[in-house]
Amino acid sequence: SKAPAPSAALKAAMASLKSTGVGAEAVRLAAQHGSFDVSAAATWRAGQAAPFSFLTDAFEAIAAESKRLSIASILTGAFRTLLARAEADLLPAVYLCTNRVAPAHEALELGLGDATLVKALAQATGRKEASVRAEYGACGDLGSVAAAARGMQKTMFPPPALTIRGVFAAFREIAAAEGQGSQDRKKALIAKLLVAARGNEAGYVMRALQGRLRIGLAEQTVLVALAHAVALRGVGGAGGEGGTGEEGR
Repeated sequence: SKAPAPSAALKAAMASLKSTGVGAEAVRLAAQHGSFDVSAAATWRAGQAAPFSFLTDAFEAIAAESKRLSIASILTGAFRTLLARAEADLLPAVYLCTNRVAPAHEALELGLGDATLVKALAQATGRKEASVRAEYGACGDLGSVAAAARGMQKTMFPPPALTIRGVFAAFREIAAAEGQGSQDRKKALIAKLLVAARGNEAGYVMRALQGRLRIGLAEQTVLVALAHAVALRGVGGAGGEGGTGEEGR
């Protein structure tokens, strides 16, 4: 559906911005925020858990951008959509954007070694570890290797799609695993995520587990986008606001 036109108040604010010498890009983004339509941005029904692909698609858009304001705008839109349609997924999404699985005081981190990830990828795709290592050495990005390997696989009975909260919970479980057999448990959890991954998801699962998303997203930008999303709640054509996304876990 067509996004609503900016309100008179927003137009006045934009005119004020122009008069103060604010750049044209900032003014354009302000107008974009004012006409933002959650119902058009959401890729899932209200009441459902947000799909992980919604976040990875935002990552793809961010990776293609170089302007800080545009990157913040993309993430602001994603966070606004989560606030409106699946509020329970907002905090997990923020953690995933910052490559964290817990507050600093919990001392829970990912950053898994390449050896573990290569073994998990080989297990999930039926490839030989030596083949995975060779491809990784050639391209330097294990995420790209994972995406290509999963893209060539055909699954007769695909598992349920990954969700933001589900991936976050799995990451926390992986980070917390310790003691005897912990490496095997980690590999099994990673392989399960990779088998369920679709499209660009496998690549971002692997990059997140390595501790580097490789999209040029600074933590400060994530915090700015979160603040903007909260401040702009209810502004624009945010159809379907208020969904908590508590169902469909």
